[in-house]
Amino acid sequence: MKKQLAVVFLGTLLALGIGLRARADRDGDHDQDAGSKPESAGIRPNASPSEPLIRGAEMLELSKAAQALAGLQTQPLRASHDVPETQAYAAVVDLQPLIDWRGRYQDAQAQMAITQSAATAAAQTEQRLRSLYQAGHNASLQAVQSAQATLLADQARAEAAQANARMLLDSARQQWGMVLTRWAAEPHASPFEALALRQQVLLRVTLPMGSAMEHPPARIQVAGPDRGAQASALFISASPQADAYVQGPVYFYRTPAGTLASGMRLVADLPQAGTPTGGVLIPASALVWHADQPWVFMQTDAMHFARVKVLDPVAAQGGWFVHQGFHPGQAIVTTGAQTLLSAQLASKNGSSAGDDDDD
Repeated sequence: MKKQLAVVFLGTLLALGIGLRARADRDGDHDQDAGSKPESAGIRPNASPSEPLIRGAEMLELSKAAQALAGLQTQPLRASHDVPETQAYAAVVDLQPLIDWRGRYQDAQAQMAITQSAATAAAQTEQRLRSLYQAGHNASLQAVQSAQATLLADQARAEAAQANARMLLDSARQQWGMVLTRWAAEPHASPFEALALRQQVLLRVTLPMGSAMEHPPARIQVAGPDRGAQASALFISASPQADAYVQGPVYFYRTPAGTLASGMRLVADLPQAGTPTGGVLIPASALVWHADQPWVFMQTDAMHFARVKVLDPVAAQGGWFVHQGFHPGQAIVTTGAQTLLSAQLASKNGSSAGDDDDD
């Protein structure tokens, strides 16, 4: 049923005035024959396109009524630029181990403060008793010696607490790096709070082997494996640990949590240093595929459209970046391009069938 409706719709467009002519040199003989034959109803020869870009392109003529029926919409191409990028893999990191470490480190800091206070008090007691003993007042030698023993024990406990806190810091730095460890160790508000509260998530971005960056980009784009919704991620630091399988450098980034969950795999695009390439951005809705090639329909005047091949399109946010063959300001079809392609192919197939009947 859908196929029948499509045929009827295309037939209606053809009846309203679609003209097709291949501009390629191979069709020159057909152009000469057309000059000696009466024009078919509703089909008019096309004017030569003024754009050098579309010479050789297949032209389509569409009346205003047919354009309205097809719901065509066009928009001018806008200038864009493409920055060389390195594609990497990213994963949302489970922050629970670092949160647990933060709790242990806070306990270690508390223990360090307690033992240091005890050692300070013991030192004051020992000094007071020693002064009394030396002055011949009410302080025995035994009391002084007992105070000295207590002081030494409290000092040893304080040193052990300090060593434990240092060990925890060193251990975290080996796994998380200097920046994340410092954030987690700070007792007051820090960027770590946004991570702990899941306002943001931590990303582990792994580059291919041999692609280390001296200055990793401060901001990158990340998306799901299907290249759906993209988000910006901010640089934190390099990871002290390489990836066990890829053997490439690893960097930590943070991005808004949204619907991201621990363990999710993402794709990251890291801009490289270099001169951006100029070009245009073709909206995703404008691109159509035929014979495994990407095409767009460019409007050359009020009633004429050219199907133009898109060379080397690069996926970009909102569409495709193209650095050659187009320039800003050219009008392309953004709604109805697939309808034009179907109508163009139907018209060509109809012409081929008519030639066979004449034979």
